[in-house]
Amino acid sequence: HALAQQPPQQEPAAASAPREAAVVVRGGPTLERREELYKQARLSVSTGMWRSAALPGLGNMYADKYFRGAIFMGGFGMSLFLSLAGWRVNDRRLTIAGIAGLAASYSGSLITTYQDVHDYNDHLSQRYKVGPNHVSSSKRQPLGLSFTLSF
Repeated sequence: HALAQQPPQQEPAAASAPREAAVVVRGGPTLERREELYKQARLSVSTGMWRSAALPGLGNMYADKYFRGAIFMGGFGMSLFLSLAGWRVNDRRLTIAGIAGLAASYSGSLITTYQDVHDYNDHLSQRYKVGPNHVSSSKRQPLGLSFTLSF
């Protein structure tokens, strides 16, 4: 009962000053601040591509696509093992299959890294509400081939 009857104690003036300085404007950060945050957080396509060129899958992981990156890394490792094993036992079929797997790992990783980095940056621009059109990544045309059958 004694605690309920005591008046609340005042904070020292020095302790309350930083709280007053940290007042946020009701509409959120300004457009300039959002653009600054976007520029700091966006990913570089060239960095992602260089990472994929160094080791397939690293560029995908750079763009937060960890499972896809692990698939490309695993495919690269298996293909490398297959080509080296074929070369060691002098089996051309294994060597060719391994080299084809290496080419597929590299090309697939480079293509998907390019797409993943752009998708990451598109999502980021929507989150920060910056950019000329705020175009959704789902509105972008898909990368690949398509066909239609009609009877």
